[in-house]
Amino acid sequence: MNYHEYTVLVSTDPTYYGGECTPQDAVRIAHALYYLIRDEFPGVSVRTGSEIGGRGVTGPDDATVREIEVWISENWTTAL
Repeated sequence: MNYHEYTVLVSTDPTYYGGECTPQDAVRIAHALYYLIRDEFPGVSVRTGSEIGGRGVTGPDDATVREIEVWISENWTTAL
Protein backbone atom coordinates (compact mmCIF):
# COMPACT_ATOMS: atom_id res chain seq x y z
CA MET A 1 0.00 0.00 0.00
CA ASN A 2 1.13 3.54 -0.72
CA TYR A 3 0.34 6.03 2.05
CA HIS A 4 0.82 9.19 -0.04
CA GLU A 5 -2.58 10.57 1.04
CA TYR A 6 -1.62 10.47 4.73
CA THR A 7 0.27 12.99 6.84
CA VAL A 8 1.95 12.46 10.20
CA LEU A 9 2.91 15.42 12.38
CA VAL A 10 5.88 14.86 14.71
CA SER A 11 6.70 17.43 17.37
CA THR A 12 10.20 18.73 18.11
CA ASP A 13 8.93 20.38 21.32
CA PRO A 14 10.90 18.86 24.23
CA THR A 15 7.91 19.06 26.60
CA TYR A 16 6.12 16.57 24.36
CA TYR A 17 8.70 13.90 25.25
CA GLY A 18 8.92 14.57 29.00
CA GLY A 19 10.57 16.79 31.57
CA GLU A 20 14.07 15.35 31.12
CA CYS A 21 14.13 15.92 27.35
CA THR A 22 16.43 18.65 26.04
CA PRO A 23 15.70 20.61 22.85
CA GLN A 24 18.51 18.70 21.12
CA ASP A 25 17.07 15.37 22.26
CA ALA A 26 13.62 16.34 20.96
CA VAL A 27 15.00 17.15 17.51
CA ARG A 28 16.97 13.89 17.45
CA ILE A 29 13.88 11.89 18.49
CA ALA A 30 11.67 13.64 15.93
CA HIS A 31 14.13 12.92 13.14
CA ALA A 32 14.44 9.28 14.19
CA LEU A 33 10.63 9.02 14.23
CA TYR A 34 10.52 10.61 10.78
CA TYR A 35 12.61 7.80 9.31
CA LEU A 36 10.89 5.02 11.27
CA ILE A 37 7.47 6.19 10.07
CA ARG A 38 8.61 6.65 6.46
CA ASP A 39 10.10 3.15 6.44
CA GLU A 40 6.94 1.56 7.84
CA PHE A 41 4.44 3.54 5.72
CA PRO A 42 5.88 4.17 2.23
CA GLY A 43 4.76 7.45 0.69
CA VAL A 44 3.45 9.01 3.90
CA SER A 45 4.20 12.69 4.42
CA VAL A 46 5.94 13.30 7.75
CA ARG A 47 6.25 16.86 9.01
CA THR A 48 8.31 17.87 12.03
CA GLY A 49 8.38 21.11 13.97
CA SER A 50 7.93 22.73 17.35
CA GLU A 51 4.66 24.46 16.42
CA ILE A 52 2.88 21.27 15.41
CA GLY A 53 -0.42 20.74 17.14
CA GLY A 54 -3.76 19.15 16.45
CA ARG A 55 -4.30 15.66 15.17
CA GLY A 56 -1.06 13.73 14.68
CA VAL A 57 -2.21 11.64 11.70
CA THR A 58 -4.56 12.69 8.93
CA GLY A 59 -5.80 10.99 5.79
CA PRO A 60 -8.87 9.89 3.87
CA ASP A 61 -9.50 6.54 5.60
CA ASP A 62 -10.14 6.48 9.36
CA ALA A 63 -9.12 2.82 9.70
CA THR A 64 -5.75 3.49 8.08
CA VAL A 65 -5.27 6.63 10.19
CA ARG A 66 -5.92 4.52 13.28
CA GLU A 67 -3.50 1.82 12.04
CA ILE A 68 -0.75 4.45 11.71
CA GLU A 69 -1.58 5.97 15.12
CA VAL A 70 -1.45 2.56 16.83
CA TRP A 71 1.83 1.66 15.15
CA ILE A 72 3.38 4.97 16.27
CA SER A 73 2.10 4.59 19.84
CA GLU A 74 3.55 1.05 20.02
CA ASN A 75 6.89 1.86 18.37
CA TRP A 76 7.83 5.49 19.10
CA THR A 77 10.20 4.53 21.93
CA THR A 78 12.47 2.92 19.30
CA ALA A 79 13.44 6.49 18.40
CA LEU A 80 14.80 7.17 21.86
